[in-house]
Amino acid sequence: MPASSSLANSALTPLGRTVPIRPDRADVPAAVMADLPAKGSSPIPPPPPDRLVQNRDPRHLGQILLEDEAVSSQNLLKAVVMRQRQDAPLGEILLAHGWVTEAALTRALSRQWRTSMIDPVAMPPDPRLLDQAGADFCLSAGLVPWRRIGGVTYVVTSRPEAFGDTSRHLPADFGELRMLLCSETAMRDAILGSRKTALIRRAETRVPIDDSCRNRNEGRTARIAAVALAGLALGLILAPVLVISIVTAWALLTLLATMTVKVLAFSPPSCARKAARGALQPVRRVPTPCPNRHKCRGSFRSSR
Repeated sequence: MPASSSLANSALTPLGRTVPIRPDRADVPAAVMADLPAKGSSPIPPPPPDRLVQNRDPRHLGQILLEDEAVSSQNLLKAVVMRQRQDAPLGEILLAHGWVTEAALTRALSRQWRTSMIDPVAMPPDPRLLDQAGADFCLSAGLVPWRRIGGVTYVVTSRPEAFGDTSRHLPADFGELRMLLCSETAMRDAILGSRKTALIRRAETRVPIDDSCRNRNEGRTARIAAVALAGLALGLILAPVLVISIVTAWALLTLLATMTVKVLAFSPPSCARKAARGALQPVRRVPTPCPNRHKCRGSFRSSR
């Protein structure tokens, strides 16, 4: 019996509980099952921070894409030239111009970084791990904790070049981290499909309540507007001349106040002009006597 099938009994979850794991499950990639320790063996110690990212292939991404025939040499040369003027990865430039498909780019990245690629939409991540890391952080960092099996937390990312830095912000109790790859679209769809409502609620309450309109009473405002319109209509019926005169006077008053504010804005007060002139006056320099003025005077006379 292989070592992977010997772990069919249990696997640890983030909450310390034990859940059954079957090696033949369709939602666990073969590369993940191969990493699991044998039954009765000691836990895998967490690696140092510089080994969170697996040893990558020394070949460049463009070379791998050319070998896979996923991009033409002309488009690759254009992307390389554009990369010299833009602060963006080569894959993003190729993808933005439609010179490579997202699936081909993800497959080439998995070969370059020597890791497996999964679809987090078809195999959703553990919502407890997602909540522990924070859905908003996962969206901004381009990663999501996928599963925790055998003391190892598998993290799916769409930006493998930044995994070493972004993974440091994950909770420390995740233990050892293993990187898996997916596309940017699949990453976003997986997070939104699991925590879309929570992200919407957090975005709606992001502004402090004193600076937002969340505490506005819409019903009271509607009632006040209805009473005002009813009073205006009743006034037009009972005393139309008086109501029209009041409305006209109010309009003239607001127009006069607006024009006054505009005139004051273009004519600053005299005290402000004086302060501005005083601030622009040059600083007078006070002459200081030379400590060697007698020697300087003697030398000047001898030169004459």
